[in-house]
Amino acid sequence: MTNIQELIREEFNRIDALARTISPAYASKPVPRLTFFTKGKTAGLAKFGSHWEVSINTFVASQNHDMMINTVSHEIAHMVVAAENYNDHGHGRYWKMVHRALGGNAQRCYAAESVKTIAGRKSTWYLYETLCGVQHWVGPRFHSGLQSGKYNYLTVRESGQRLYESNWTGKHEIRG
Repeated sequence: MTNIQELIREEFNRIDALARTISPAYASKPVPRLTFFTKGKTAGLAKFGSHWEVSINTFVASQNHDMMINTVSHEIAHMVVAAENYNDHGHGRYWKMVHRALGGNAQRCYAAESVKTIAGRKSTWYLYETLCGVQHWVGPRFHSGLQSGKYNYLTVRESGQRLYESNWTGKHEIRG
């Protein structure tokens, strides 16, 4: 185990113990599984349901000790909110309250310009244009579904407009 993983594990155990003193619902759950990853811009992830896991980006965490502490408390705050059934998905007021109680700053993100990241997975995105000229980028899963006939059309949430197979402009770009 690397030194950064040991530091993260110590912080995880400390914050998990604190969370169990402030939340009976969380205390009744098993300790979340702690995993590590190195690629991508995300500092950490909380996985609920059958996974019940906290995952921390060791490459990002190794660059800033305070950020590492805040990331661990950030993810455990998500777990507490889920256990309490606050119906506060994301970074709402209950999450902020719990994150502060665990010693965090109640901020959603870290300052991306303050750390380096390792590029994660790349994917191809496809440009579609509606009949009235509005352009929308579509990810590989939806593009494939439109082109194969799995989907007759996609509805754009913001505008309610439909994208059809024939709306693809032929343009694409690599993202990630």
